[in-house]
Amino acid sequence: RLPAVVVPEDADVDVQPRFRSHVSRQCLTRMPSSALALTRARECDACARKTCARMVVDEWPDRSGESAGFLGIKSSDERELKRRVERLILTIDDDDGDGARAVACACVRESCAIRDVPEARNVLLHSLVVAPSSRGNGFGEETARRAKAFAFKEMGADVVTVWCEPGLVDWYVERCGFTREAPMGRASDDDGGDVCCRAFASAHVRARYEAVRVGA
Repeated sequence: RLPAVVVPEDADVDVQPRFRSHVSRQCLTRMPSSALALTRARECDACARKTCARMVVDEWPDRSGESAGFLGIKSSDERELKRRVERLILTIDDDDGDGARAVACACVRESCAIRDVPEARNVLLHSLVVAPSSRGNGFGEETARRAKAFAFKEMGADVVTVWCEPGLVDWYVERCGFTREAPMGRASDDDGGDVCCRAFASAHVRARYEAVRVGA
């Protein structure tokens, strides 16, 4: 399992520690005291990896390549572009003696630089899905927050970007610590496409990014 997260003092996102021994967040009070952990897929057992591979392809049938990544098969980004991709699995120990089981997963990958801010390292958070039988317990939020913290700490991200359906924007903003990005030019949030949300590693990075957008 990964070490605890240390967030810069000027971070302007509400990043929660990724590895508490027990759940204590208010959004998870409906659950019994159960151990949660976010772990790299390659460090999880075969059962957890297969569960997540199935969850991804069941949710998005066109993402068979991403699903295969949880089984150790590298994507073209990794093979050809040499971009780092991490598949992360949220597991829970139900204290029933059967060990930890996978309840959610997500991917974080190095992405192209943000326009006009080439010095900012951008990491894309995507393919976040919760097991159908585990939904409604706050696991999605927990996964998003911990994956975001992982990207900042373990991948050196300055910015974490999410492209989501319009109906999920409020969830990412209000529950997961992201900021909705206003469209530029003729683009509109009403065009039915995905909406961009971002989280920043520090106030300095945010200020630099916002200054570029204002001047655009």
